[in-house]
Amino acid sequence: MAREAAGGREVGARKLRRLVKHRAQATTALVVGAVIVGTCADNRGSGGSQDSPRSSVVAPIAWIGEDSILLRRFDQSVVGGVGHPQCDSTGLYWARPGDQPKLFRSEPSLCDVLWPLEAVQISHDMASLLYTEASAGGRIMSMDLRDYSTEVIVEQCVHPWTEASWSPDGSRIAFTGSCEEGNDRPAIYMTAGNGTGVRRIGSVLDFVPTGPPSWASSGRNVALSIGESLGSSTIVVVDTGTGATTTVGRGYAPSWAPTGERIAYLQVGSGEDMVSSIRVMHSDGGGDVELVPPAMSEDASAEELFDLLPRPPLVWSRDGSRVAFGRGQGVWMVDVASLALEEVVLLER
Repeated sequence: MAREAAGGREVGARKLRRLVKHRAQATTALVVGAVIVGTCADNRGSGGSQDSPRSSVVAPIAWIGEDSILLRRFDQSVVGGVGHPQCDSTGLYWARPGDQPKLFRSEPSLCDVLWPLEAVQISHDMASLLYTEASAGGRIMSMDLRDYSTEVIVEQCVHPWTEASWSPDGSRIAFTGSCEEGNDRPAIYMTAGNGTGVRRIGSVLDFVPTGPPSWASSGRNVALSIGESLGSSTIVVVDTGTGATTTVGRGYAPSWAPTGERIAYLQVGSGEDMVSSIRVMHSDGGGDVELVPPAMSEDASAEELFDLLPRPPLVWSRDGSRVAFGRGQGVWMVDVASLALEEVVLLER
């Protein structure tokens, strides 16, 4: 029995390693087993009958007050292994633990922003979204949620892997890109909130970033992860004034607490058990603690194994006491002090 169990763990680990290796960004794990075609506007209510299998994915975007979380929900119908975006239920929702999600915004043009599964950030007044439109050759966009109008913020030196984030006061945007002529190595850049005055912060990076920059509450530093893969990613802190860069740990998808002293992040284990855990550390890399241990199932399929993985973004509560994250068909949150895990939303398959 012990030998059979060990064999099961080995097979599971091999499946997971293949999945991690072939996903340059963790967010691409949100939809497994189907190729998505077209746009939500093209596929509004089309791409399959009501009886077609559907899959739904939710992920946290921000906390609203003390106990509510703003969520993004993406739905697709699957026909012959091809996923068709469904706009009737894709959109932004908010939920409290144990309650059904309530619609916040839903519209075909918003659906087109949400289905590529890239990082999406909402402004503090809940009126605008910031996102990267990789399909247009790479540009940073904003969307006004009051009338769904869009505006191009940055369109030069933006790569398909570019991700962007607003500073805490919304006056600046940090993003990853490559703006030096004749040099395609990535670097982190800063611009005003309207896209003017693009400038590089610090030196070029050795590897492609594996997630968006995360701002410290002071606005003086950003954290981001870089690496050849998720398993080899390191987290660096960059001073937005001097460009000084400090490596603080190994992991990806760092998220700075609003209280300023800690960074939550995901880490892929080494060796045979390459599964992700959620951890938190001080901003200088000390005091590292595991918040959510890695989950493993010996008999799970590759898709089921990936359902067990926590995925970015990691979203802090406003008081810095809890971290929300997506996993499988749901959104969960963990209490940083007690390590208590609580389900916020769990969608039916």
